[in-house]
Amino acid sequence: APAPPRPAPPRARLASRPAMSSKKTALTTDLVEKYVAENSILIDAIKQQLNSGKMKEAAQYQMKLQQNLIYLATIADVDPKNKKKKK
Repeated sequence: APAPPRPAPPRARLASRPAMSSKKTALTTDLVEKYVAENSILIDAIKQQLNSGKMKEAAQYQMKLQQNLIYLATIADVDPKNKKKKK
């Protein structure tokens, strides 16, 4: 019997990233939450691909996850609310 069609891994949609060079860029909780939600979906997709032995597909999702994590770390470093006050 032919194998059943495999479902496509889930994908999350994000608003385009704000330009980091813009002084007026507002980093909102909603934006961060969208990235966290997408990262959760990506982790599930990576696990699914690894469990299926699809290393190439898993690596593609892992690259996207890494980009998201780097972006979140970058905006955390840039956000003035996260700066420690000097005494």
